[in-house]
Amino acid sequence: MAPCSSQEAVDIVGAIYRAGKPAKAACTTLIAHSALRWRREEGNYRDDITAIVVYLPCLPHMDAPEAASHTIAAEAEMA
Repeated sequence: MAPCSSQEAVDIVGAIYRAGKPAKAACTTLIAHSALRWRREEGNYRDDITAIVVYLPCLPHMDAPEAASHTIAAEAEMA
């Protein structure tokens, strides 16, 4: 079973966030996506699926240009 990648989860949650929907909707959508993926790849068997989605309004929005430069600078510091 190929798990949902971190980037895939970010893309799913990001789309819900940009649509102005609450974190609970993003969490529900992420779990539904994961459950469908389990069903396609494993049939009726499914292991536990746990997801927590928290929007952090204190951080800059990732779609803003200044957020992108902040992220690049932070990654450079970590290298």
